[in-house]
Amino acid sequence: MKIARIVAAVALGGCALSASALDWSDTSLFVNHGPSYKFPGTRFDLGGDGRNYREQDVRVTTYGLQHVSGYRYGTNFANIEWIRSNGKDPADGVAGAQGADEIFGVFRHTLSLSAVAGKPLGGGFIRDYGLVTGFNAGTKNNAIHARPFDLVAGPSVSFNVPGFWDVGLYAYHERNQNRYNSPIRQRFDTTWQLASAWGIDVGPGKFKGFVSITGPKGNDTAGVGTRTETLLEAFYMVDLGQLAGARKGQFYAGPGLQYWEHKYGTYDGAASASVPGFIVSKTTRTPLLRVEAHF
Repeated sequence: MKIARIVAAVALGGCALSASALDWSDTSLFVNHGPSYKFPGTRFDLGGDGRNYREQDVRVTTYGLQHVSGYRYGTNFANIEWIRSNGKDPADGVAGAQGADEIFGVFRHTLSLSAVAGKPLGGGFIRDYGLVTGFNAGTKNNAIHARPFDLVAGPSVSFNVPGFWDVGLYAYHERNQNRYNSPIRQRFDTTWQLASAWGIDVGPGKFKGFVSITGPKGNDTAGVGTRTETLLEAFYMVDLGQLAGARKGQFYAGPGLQYWEHKYGTYDGAASASVPGFIVSKTTRTPLLRVEAHF
């Protein structure tokens, strides 16, 4: 697909340029834990009659590696996560109700338009304008066996705050393969995505997180129209070194939350017609606890 080749070329080109001449970088290991996620592929049958369902909370621990760096013409962001569910979101075909495992990665490259122009384009509350390209990719071994691959591209604006705050409006294109459409990879309609990420210095730590709002992308695997999807994660991370009067900016911990409505674009509460008790989508509202080590 033409858009895929363009995005991949720009993203990889930016990564190659920046790798040889980084001005700064920050790499961290992190762990998130949340007690009440909702995942497709989990049964919610109450009473065994195949008609009455209740939501079921899934405990999830996420182990991740994150890298952010800057160079003359922009910035890179990369994040890869190993997401482990408990037995209420089981691995498919594994005895003993072992929880499912998911690997999910994100890459974004932001080209600074001020750097390209050779002069500051911002001013006042605006720090800079940018062009963002990137992708998401993942795989999960629960009942659905989803393997998404998403491309994004579009303009962004950075605001003058203590830290950073970026907002972008992107073209978003998703391809996905799962046990219901394999071996064919489903191509959804290209749609819009409004996204923001921030890390703002507040007191002895940072208020950080992201939100993405993705528009309807055509019909899903079952031929049902998708809905607007909203995903929010936000944390207040305390700088433990600063509190202890020791090294700053290395160890953080703090509470947060995740809100995910119309997950994967499926309308909230949708059930599978072919698998009784199989809930396709429920809204996640879960508290989170996160720890980070930076190096």
